[in-house]
Amino acid sequence: MSEATDRGSYYAAYWRDKFDAVQFERRIRTLQKNYEDHLPAARSARILEIGPGHGEMLEFLARAGFADLCALDNDATLIDALRQRGAKAALHVGDATQFLNARPGEFQCVVAMHVLEHFDAAAGQALVRACFQGLAPAGRLFIEVPNMANFVTAPYARWADYTHRHGYTIESLRAMLIVEGFHIRAGFGVARSIGSLGQLAGHLAQRCSDALVWALLKANHPRLDIIAAPVIGIVAERPLSSGRVVTTNVSRDEG
Repeated sequence: MSEATDRGSYYAAYWRDKFDAVQFERRIRTLQKNYEDHLPAARSARILEIGPGHGEMLEFLARAGFADLCALDNDATLIDALRQRGAKAALHVGDATQFLNARPGEFQCVVAMHVLEHFDAAAGQALVRACFQGLAPAGRLFIEVPNMANFVTAPYARWADYTHRHGYTIESLRAMLIVEGFHIRAGFGVARSIGSLGQLAGHLAQRCSDALVWALLKANHPRLDIIAAPVIGIVAERPLSSGRVVTTNVSRDEG
């Protein structure tokens, strides 16, 4: 989620001009490829997206038949742009942690795509704790972040955006969610959709690079579950019981 100040809008200065209609549709296909199987079964589910960006996730969810959608960002200019673009969601400006803490058990799903890295470690953990609070029992949390385990892509991903504050691997992301009481349903390298020969060539080149990273990391850390893809996703669930639970990990290696 972007960081707005009195001097202007992060969205207007950095993110607005990155919109591309072709990439918008590709991103929707990528979201479908990675998250469709983890969506709530009931299309009446209430879903909140934190930091909706250009609205790709909201559009994906609307096309999938979900109508009770909310989106929140602390950058009013971004929310204004989504409103003008006709985003099919109730749109809010505010602090995500406060918003969720004020709405205990209200959502069946909370989504944070490339949001957590914009918070420092303590604030990020507070946000995850608030997500747990805002979810109903058996509600799910989707998180996607750049993968700091991929030492080829991680330096650029970490520093390309001046508002990035923290980085994660699948191990550290999983551990934080477990500490806050979540059950991990899936952890994976995010696989982008492929719609052209150029995209296929780029995909194959990336997979070769990821395989090298995976092999080098695995050689030094043989007991770890290494995921080497440039971006990682995780799907966590609030248990039906209120206590902390021991979780089992379900992951697939895209490296």
